[in-house]
Amino acid sequence: MAGLILTIQGSGGIVSHLIGGFLTDHLGPRATFFGGMITNGLTLFLLGSSRNLTAVVVFSFLTGAASQIYKPASAVFVKETASPSDRPRAYGLLYWAVNLGYAVSMSAGGVLANLGYHLLFLINSVASILCGVLVWVMSRRFNAHQPRRVKSPNLRTALKDRLALHYILSWLPFGIVFGQATTTLPMAMERSGLAVNSYGIVITANALVIIAVQPLLGPIFARYDHSRILILGMVVLGIGFGSNVFATSLVSYTGSVVIWTLGEIAVTSVNQSIIASLSPRGIDGTYFGLYGVVWSGTFALAPLLGSRLLSIGPNYLWVACLLLCLGAAAGQRVLAPAIRSRAAALN
Repeated sequence: MAGLILTIQGSGGIVSHLIGGFLTDHLGPRATFFGGMITNGLTLFLLGSSRNLTAVVVFSFLTGAASQIYKPASAVFVKETASPSDRPRAYGLLYWAVNLGYAVSMSAGGVLANLGYHLLFLINSVASILCGVLVWVMSRRFNAHQPRRVKSPNLRTALKDRLALHYILSWLPFGIVFGQATTTLPMAMERSGLAVNSYGIVITANALVIIAVQPLLGPIFARYDHSRILILGMVVLGIGFGSNVFATSLVSYTGSVVIWTLGEIAVTSVNQSIIASLSPRGIDGTYFGLYGVVWSGTFALAPLLGSRLLSIGPNYLWVACLLLCLGAAAGQRVLAPAIRSRAAALN
Protein backbone atom coordinates (compact mmCIF):
# COMPACT_ATOMS: atom_id res chain seq x y z
CA MET A 1 0.00 0.00 0.00
CA ALA A 2 2.87 2.38 0.79
CA GLY A 3 4.39 1.66 -2.63
CA LEU A 4 1.06 2.32 -4.33
CA ILE A 5 0.62 5.63 -2.51
CA LEU A 6 4.15 6.72 -3.47
CA THR A 7 3.35 5.84 -7.09
CA ILE A 8 0.21 7.96 -6.91
CA GLN A 9 2.23 10.83 -5.47
CA GLY A 10 4.82 10.40 -8.23
CA SER A 11 2.15 10.56 -10.93
CA GLY A 12 1.01 13.83 -9.40
CA GLY A 13 4.60 15.04 -9.62
CA ILE A 14 4.67 14.44 -13.37
CA VAL A 15 1.48 16.47 -13.81
CA SER A 16 2.98 19.13 -11.55
CA HIS A 17 5.70 20.04 -14.07
CA LEU A 18 3.10 20.73 -16.76
CA ILE A 19 1.00 22.81 -14.36
CA GLY A 20 4.08 24.80 -13.34
CA GLY A 21 5.09 25.42 -16.96
CA PHE A 22 1.59 26.53 -17.95
CA LEU A 23 1.21 28.88 -14.99
CA THR A 24 4.69 30.34 -15.45
CA ASP A 25 3.90 31.30 -19.03
CA HIS A 26 0.50 32.78 -18.17
CA LEU A 27 1.04 34.30 -14.72
CA GLY A 28 4.80 34.80 -14.65
CA PRO A 29 7.43 33.01 -12.54
CA ARG A 30 6.95 35.15 -9.42
CA ALA A 31 3.24 34.41 -8.95
CA THR A 32 3.71 30.77 -9.98
CA PHE A 33 6.55 30.16 -7.53
CA PHE A 34 4.61 31.80 -4.71
CA GLY A 35 1.35 30.00 -5.47
CA GLY A 36 3.08 26.65 -5.94
CA MET A 37 4.88 26.84 -2.60
CA ILE A 38 1.78 27.97 -0.70
CA THR A 39 -0.28 25.17 -2.26
CA ASN A 40 2.45 22.64 -1.53
CA GLY A 41 2.57 23.76 2.11
CA LEU A 42 -1.19 23.40 2.51
CA THR A 43 -1.34 19.95 0.89
CA LEU A 44 1.57 18.74 3.03
CA PHE A 45 -0.26 19.85 6.17
CA LEU A 46 -3.47 18.13 5.06
CA LEU A 47 -1.57 14.96 4.15
CA GLY A 48 0.14 14.89 7.53
CA SER A 49 -3.25 15.37 9.23
CA SER A 50 -4.98 12.57 7.29
CA ARG A 51 -6.18 9.63 9.36
CA ASN A 52 -7.87 7.37 6.80
CA LEU A 53 -6.67 5.72 3.60
CA THR A 54 -8.92 7.68 1.22
CA ALA A 55 -7.64 11.02 2.53
CA VAL A 56 -4.03 9.81 2.37
CA VAL A 57 -4.45 8.78 -1.29
CA VAL A 58 -6.16 12.05 -2.28
CA PHE A 59 -3.72 14.34 -0.52
CA SER A 60 -0.73 12.28 -1.67
CA PHE A 61 -1.73 12.96 -5.27
CA LEU A 62 -2.42 16.64 -4.55
CA THR A 63 0.92 16.99 -2.75
CA GLY A 64 2.65 15.48 -5.77
CA ALA A 65 0.71 17.77 -8.12
CA ALA A 66 1.85 20.83 -6.14
CA SER A 67 5.40 19.74 -5.33
CA GLN A 68 7.08 20.57 -8.65
CA ILE A 69 5.15 23.69 -9.71
CA TYR A 70 8.02 25.88 -8.55
CA LYS A 71 10.63 24.23 -10.81
CA PRO A 72 9.71 25.77 -14.19
CA ALA A 73 9.20 29.11 -12.42
CA SER A 74 12.64 28.99 -10.77
CA ALA A 75 14.25 28.03 -14.08
CA VAL A 76 12.64 31.01 -15.81
CA PHE A 77 13.68 33.27 -12.90
CA VAL A 78 17.31 32.37 -13.60
CA LYS A 79 16.90 32.71 -17.36
CA GLU A 80 15.49 36.21 -17.12
CA THR A 81 17.89 37.53 -14.46
CA ALA A 82 21.22 36.05 -15.63
CA SER A 83 23.02 36.69 -18.90
CA PRO A 84 23.45 33.68 -21.23
CA SER A 85 27.16 33.45 -20.38
CA ASP A 86 26.42 33.51 -16.63
CA ARG A 87 23.56 31.01 -16.61
CA PRO A 88 25.71 27.89 -16.03
CA ARG A 89 27.04 29.43 -12.80
CA ALA A 90 23.55 30.55 -11.74
CA TYR A 91 21.87 27.21 -12.45
CA GLY A 92 24.83 25.46 -10.80
CA LEU A 93 24.41 27.51 -7.63
CA LEU A 94 20.69 26.73 -7.62
CA TYR A 95 21.50 23.01 -7.84
CA TRP A 96 24.13 23.46 -5.11
CA ALA A 97 21.57 25.07 -2.79
CA VAL A 98 19.08 22.26 -3.37
CA ASN A 99 21.71 19.64 -2.54
CA LEU A 100 22.78 21.52 0.57
CA GLY A 101 19.17 21.55 1.77
CA TYR A 102 18.80 17.88 0.84
CA ALA A 103 21.88 16.95 2.87
CA VAL A 104 20.45 18.73 5.92
CA SER A 105 16.96 17.29 5.46
CA MET A 106 18.19 13.69 5.26
CA SER A 107 19.62 14.03 8.77
CA ALA A 108 16.88 16.19 10.23
CA GLY A 109 14.12 14.04 8.73
CA GLY A 110 15.16 10.96 10.67
CA VAL A 111 15.27 12.87 13.94
CA LEU A 112 11.90 14.52 13.37
CA ALA A 113 10.27 11.23 12.34
CA ASN A 114 11.24 9.79 15.72
CA LEU A 115 9.44 12.71 17.39
CA GLY A 116 6.29 12.14 15.35
CA TYR A 117 5.34 12.20 11.68
CA HIS A 118 2.76 14.94 12.20
CA LEU A 119 5.52 17.29 13.39
CA LEU A 120 7.62 16.35 10.35
CA PHE A 121 4.79 17.25 7.95
CA LEU A 122 4.03 20.44 9.88
CA ILE A 123 7.63 21.67 9.65
CA ASN A 124 7.73 20.80 5.93
CA SER A 125 4.51 22.73 5.43
CA VAL A 126 5.78 25.82 7.24
CA ALA A 127 9.12 25.69 5.40
CA SER A 128 7.37 25.55 2.03
CA ILE A 129 5.12 28.51 2.83
CA LEU A 130 8.05 30.55 4.17
CA CYS A 131 10.01 29.80 1.00
CA GLY A 132 7.14 31.10 -1.15
CA VAL A 133 6.80 34.26 0.94
CA LEU A 134 10.55 34.89 0.91
CA VAL A 135 10.78 34.62 -2.89
CA TRP A 136 7.67 36.80 -3.32
CA VAL A 137 9.17 39.58 -1.19
CA MET A 138 12.70 39.40 -2.56
CA SER A 139 11.61 39.30 -6.23
CA ARG A 140 9.55 42.50 -6.27
CA ARG A 141 12.18 44.33 -8.34
CA PHE A 142 12.35 41.43 -10.79
CA ASN A 143 8.58 41.47 -11.28
CA ALA A 144 8.58 45.20 -12.02
CA HIS A 145 11.05 44.78 -14.91
CA GLN A 146 9.68 41.50 -16.21
CA PRO A 147 9.44 41.47 -20.03
CA ARG A 148 6.03 41.28 -21.67
CA ARG A 149 4.85 37.71 -22.14
CA VAL A 150 2.95 36.28 -25.09
CA LYS A 151 -0.81 36.12 -24.72
CA SER A 152 -1.55 32.45 -25.27
CA PRO A 153 1.40 30.04 -24.99
CA ASN A 154 0.39 26.39 -25.22
CA LEU A 155 1.84 22.92 -25.03
CA ARG A 156 1.19 22.19 -28.70
CA THR A 157 3.55 24.97 -29.77
CA ALA A 158 6.39 23.50 -27.71
CA LEU A 159 5.71 19.98 -28.98
CA LYS A 160 6.09 21.20 -32.57
CA ASP A 161 9.62 22.43 -31.81
CA ARG A 162 11.52 19.38 -33.06
CA LEU A 163 14.95 20.55 -31.90
CA ALA A 164 13.81 21.22 -28.33
CA LEU A 165 11.77 18.00 -28.26
CA HIS A 166 14.74 15.92 -29.47
CA TYR A 167 16.96 17.55 -26.88
CA ILE A 168 14.51 16.89 -24.06
CA LEU A 169 13.88 13.27 -25.12
CA SER A 170 17.63 12.68 -25.35
CA TRP A 171 17.63 12.86 -21.55
CA LEU A 172 15.84 9.52 -21.26
CA PRO A 173 18.94 7.26 -21.41
CA PHE A 174 20.97 9.58 -19.20
CA GLY A 175 18.18 9.86 -16.63
CA ILE A 176 17.76 6.08 -16.51
CA VAL A 177 21.45 5.75 -15.65
CA PHE A 178 21.36 8.54 -13.08
CA GLY A 179 18.33 6.92 -11.44
CA GLN A 180 20.40 3.82 -10.60
CA ALA A 181 22.09 5.84 -7.86
CA THR A 182 19.00 5.56 -5.68
CA THR A 183 17.60 2.24 -6.91
CA THR A 184 20.02 -0.53 -7.88
CA LEU A 185 23.25 0.86 -6.40
CA PRO A 186 22.32 -0.05 -2.79
CA MET A 187 21.19 -3.50 -3.94
CA ALA A 188 24.46 -4.05 -5.81
CA MET A 189 26.43 -3.01 -2.73
CA GLU A 190 24.51 -5.51 -0.63
CA ARG A 191 25.34 -8.21 -3.19
CA SER A 192 29.01 -7.32 -2.70
CA GLY A 193 28.65 -8.23 0.98
CA LEU A 194 28.63 -4.67 2.34
CA ALA A 195 26.58 -3.69 5.39
CA VAL A 196 23.19 -2.07 4.88
CA ASN A 197 24.38 1.29 6.24
CA SER A 198 27.25 1.38 3.72
CA TYR A 199 25.02 2.95 1.08
CA GLY A 200 24.35 5.94 3.34
CA ILE A 201 28.09 6.49 3.74
CA VAL A 202 28.75 6.17 0.00
CA ILE A 203 25.93 8.43 -1.17
CA THR A 204 26.98 11.08 1.36
CA ALA A 205 30.11 11.48 -0.79
CA ASN A 206 27.83 12.63 -3.60
CA ALA A 207 26.39 15.48 -1.56
CA LEU A 208 29.77 16.47 -0.10
CA VAL A 209 31.44 16.67 -3.53
CA ILE A 210 28.58 18.77 -4.93
CA ILE A 211 28.63 21.15 -1.96
CA ALA A 212 32.42 21.54 -2.10
CA VAL A 213 33.01 21.60 -5.87
CA GLN A 214 29.93 23.02 -7.62
CA PRO A 215 30.59 26.70 -6.74
CA LEU A 216 34.19 26.34 -7.97
CA LEU A 217 33.45 24.65 -11.29
CA GLY A 218 30.43 26.80 -12.25
CA PRO A 219 32.46 29.85 -13.36
CA ILE A 220 34.84 27.57 -15.30
CA PHE A 221 32.02 25.83 -17.16
CA ALA A 222 30.54 29.21 -18.09
CA ARG A 223 33.59 29.96 -20.25
CA TYR A 224 33.11 27.00 -22.58
CA ASP A 225 30.54 25.84 -25.09
CA HIS A 226 27.58 24.43 -23.16
CA SER A 227 27.09 21.42 -25.41
CA ARG A 228 30.73 20.38 -25.00
CA ILE A 229 30.47 20.60 -21.20
CA LEU A 230 27.25 18.58 -21.33
CA ILE A 231 28.84 15.86 -23.47
CA LEU A 232 31.88 15.74 -21.18
CA GLY A 233 29.64 15.42 -18.13
CA MET A 234 27.62 12.58 -19.65
CA VAL A 235 30.78 10.66 -20.54
CA VAL A 236 32.30 11.15 -17.06
CA LEU A 237 29.06 10.08 -15.37
CA GLY A 238 28.94 6.98 -17.57
CA ILE A 239 32.53 6.12 -16.68
CA GLY A 240 31.70 6.55 -13.00
CA PHE A 241 28.78 4.14 -13.11
CA GLY A 242 30.66 1.78 -15.42
CA SER A 243 33.56 1.62 -12.95
CA ASN A 244 31.23 -0.20 -10.54
CA VAL A 245 32.19 -3.31 -12.53
CA PHE A 246 35.41 -3.26 -10.49
CA ALA A 247 33.84 -2.13 -7.19
CA THR A 248 33.92 -4.63 -4.34
CA SER A 249 34.58 -2.51 -1.25
CA LEU A 250 33.30 0.61 0.46
CA VAL A 251 36.31 2.58 -0.82
CA SER A 252 35.89 1.49 -4.46
CA TYR A 253 32.15 2.23 -4.48
CA THR A 254 32.86 5.64 -2.95
CA GLY A 255 35.45 6.28 -5.66
CA SER A 256 32.90 5.53 -8.40
CA VAL A 257 30.43 7.91 -6.75
CA VAL A 258 33.03 10.69 -6.73
CA ILE A 259 33.69 10.15 -10.45
CA TRP A 260 30.05 10.22 -11.54
CA THR A 261 29.33 13.15 -9.21
CA LEU A 262 31.86 15.24 -11.16
CA GLY A 263 29.94 14.34 -14.32
CA GLU A 264 26.68 15.22 -12.57
CA ILE A 265 28.06 18.66 -11.66
CA ALA A 266 29.03 19.36 -15.27
CA VAL A 267 25.68 18.22 -16.65
CA THR A 268 23.52 20.07 -14.15
CA SER A 269 25.48 23.29 -14.65
CA VAL A 270 24.61 23.56 -18.34
CA ASN A 271 21.53 21.47 -19.13
CA GLN A 272 19.01 24.11 -18.05
CA SER A 273 21.10 26.80 -19.73
CA ILE A 274 20.66 24.92 -23.00
CA ILE A 275 16.89 24.67 -22.50
CA ALA A 276 16.86 28.41 -21.77
CA SER A 277 18.69 29.05 -25.03
CA LEU A 278 16.22 26.89 -26.99
CA SER A 279 13.00 28.36 -25.58
CA PRO A 280 11.47 31.64 -26.82
CA ARG A 281 10.38 34.13 -24.15
CA GLY A 282 6.79 33.72 -23.12
CA ILE A 283 6.68 29.95 -23.58
CA ASP A 284 9.88 29.04 -21.77
CA GLY A 285 7.97 27.78 -18.75
CA THR A 286 6.32 25.12 -20.91
CA TYR A 287 9.72 24.01 -22.24
CA PHE A 288 11.08 23.61 -18.71
CA GLY A 289 7.87 21.82 -17.74
CA LEU A 290 8.30 19.29 -20.56
CA TYR A 291 11.87 18.70 -19.49
CA GLY A 292 10.62 18.04 -15.96
CA VAL A 293 8.07 15.51 -17.21
CA VAL A 294 10.73 13.53 -19.10
CA TRP A 295 13.17 13.73 -16.19
CA SER A 296 10.50 12.46 -13.77
CA GLY A 297 9.62 9.69 -16.21
CA THR A 298 13.19 8.41 -16.21
CA PHE A 299 12.96 7.77 -12.47
CA ALA A 300 9.97 5.54 -13.11
CA LEU A 301 11.85 3.59 -15.79
CA ALA A 302 15.17 3.42 -13.91
CA PRO A 303 14.20 0.80 -11.28
CA LEU A 304 12.29 -1.33 -13.80
CA LEU A 305 15.17 -1.61 -16.27
CA GLY A 306 17.96 -1.52 -13.70
CA SER A 307 16.56 -4.26 -11.47
CA ARG A 308 16.07 -6.54 -14.49
CA LEU A 309 19.71 -6.16 -15.55
CA LEU A 310 20.89 -6.53 -11.95
CA SER A 311 19.05 -9.84 -11.68
CA ILE A 312 21.01 -11.07 -14.71
CA GLY A 313 24.28 -9.82 -13.26
CA PRO A 314 25.67 -6.54 -11.85
CA ASN A 315 28.28 -6.25 -14.59
CA TYR A 316 25.56 -6.21 -17.25
CA LEU A 317 23.93 -3.30 -15.44
CA TRP A 318 27.06 -1.18 -15.12
CA VAL A 319 28.23 -1.82 -18.70
CA ALA A 320 24.74 -0.86 -19.90
CA CYS A 321 24.98 2.36 -17.86
CA LEU A 322 28.25 3.26 -19.59
CA LEU A 323 26.83 2.51 -23.03
CA LEU A 324 23.64 4.50 -22.38
CA CYS A 325 25.65 7.55 -21.31
CA LEU A 326 27.91 7.26 -24.34
CA GLY A 327 24.81 7.02 -26.52
CA ALA A 328 23.30 10.09 -24.86
CA ALA A 329 26.58 11.98 -25.38
CA ALA A 330 26.62 10.96 -29.05
CA GLY A 331 23.07 12.26 -29.42
CA GLN A 332 24.10 15.58 -27.91
CA ARG A 333 27.03 15.73 -30.34
CA VAL A 334 24.58 15.47 -33.24
CA LEU A 335 22.27 18.17 -31.80
CA ALA A 336 25.07 20.58 -30.79
CA PRO A 337 25.35 22.59 -34.07
CA ALA A 338 21.60 23.23 -34.22
CA ILE A 339 21.56 24.18 -30.53
CA ARG A 340 24.34 26.73 -31.10
CA SER A 341 22.45 28.24 -34.04
CA ARG A 342 19.20 28.51 -32.06
CA ALA A 343 21.01 30.05 -29.08
CA ALA A 344 22.67 32.66 -31.31
CA ALA A 345 19.32 33.55 -32.88
CA LEU A 346 17.37 33.89 -29.62
CA ASN A 347 20.05 35.45 -27.43
